[in-house]
Amino acid sequence: MMKIVSVSGSPVSAEVEKDYANAPAFDKLRIGNTGVFFPSGFRMSYIPYDSFDCSYVKVHDTKARMCCATTGFEYFRIVFMSGEKCIGDYLSEDKEAMQAALDQLRISAPGIQVGLK
Repeated sequence: MMKIVSVSGSPVSAEVEKDYANAPAFDKLRIGNTGVFFPSGFRMSYIPYDSFDCSYVKVHDTKARMCCATTGFEYFRIVFMSGEKCIGDYLSEDKEAMQAALDQLRISAPGIQVGLK
C-alpha cells in the first residue's frame, strides 16, 4: 500500500489507514469516514474533515492545437478550502467521478460546504 501522510506531513494512525482501505474511490480520490485521500507524488495525502470547511469542483477548459485543427479538453479539479486558503486539490478528467465524489462528501461530512464553482 502507498504511504499515507496528512497534509501537515505527519504520518497517520492505523485507524486512518483502515479508513483509506474501506473508502469508496472516485478516480484516484477516496472519500472516507474521517477525511479525503488523494495521490500526491509517491504518497497518498490525507485531509481530515476538521481541517477544511469547503469543497468544490473547478472546471478548466483547455484548447489544444494540432497540425490541422484545434480541440478542447476539460479538466475537473476538486479543491479543499480552509477559509480562504486552499489546503489540497486533485485534478481529474472524469467529470462524473468528481461529481460523485462531491455527492459522497455531502453524505460523509455534512458540515462541510460542498458546491460547484
